[in-house]
Amino acid sequence: MKITDNTNAVLGEVNRRTSAGLKEIAPIVVNTAKRDVVVVSGDLQDSITAEVEGNKLTVGSPLPYAPKIEMDKPFLRPALEKTRAEIKRVFKI
Repeated sequence: MKITDNTNAVLGEVNRRTSAGLKEIAPIVVNTAKRDVVVVSGDLQDSITAEVEGNKLTVGSPLPYAPKIEMDKPFLRPALEKTRAEIKRVFKI
């Protein structure tokens, strides 16, 4: 009996599907954060983006005052929480 090691193929498929799922939910999280952020000039709202690198999704803003706003009136953490059901649907959790 010959045993075939498919570990790399399986891990590759897991990574591919994870990345695809993150790319699917990224705009949903971004749109929720943009909807919920405090708007004064609109610059912060316009600067919220997402980036998927491998199996990592980063949502945020490059503006230097974004962390202060997030600490005072959170918009990123609540966006993640509000999209939890969609995330579960995409990843079939």
